[in-house]
Amino acid sequence: MVKSEHRAQSAIVRDVLSTMGAEIARGRKRRGFSQEDLATRVGCSRNTLRAIEAGRPTVEIGLFLEAAALVNIPLMGGDRSDIRFRGDVARREADLLPKAHNSVEIDDDF
Repeated sequence: MVKSEHRAQSAIVRDVLSTMGAEIARGRKRRGFSQEDLATRVGCSRNTLRAIEAGRPTVEIGLFLEAAALVNIPLMGGDRSDIRFRGDVARREADLLPKAHNSVEIDDDF
């Protein structure tokens, strides 16, 4: 088993994960789902759902987002068509931006 390297999260990321976890827990309870119910719908274990609700940064982002969507937390502040539109615009803009290239140090000291 390979031990994963722990990476410190910035304060804003910790705050977002903690808030999102709290909102997921609130949404789950409002809908009358147990942790087991929501975990089954998300496709994860109850322990993973507990980690989501605790805002742990080790949980896959897809599981966080799926849990949020299932309890009706707006993702990226819009509906699905708005999100797809924003993605299309971002991809088109990224395609127009210059490609990254390796910096090569040039010896111009003649």
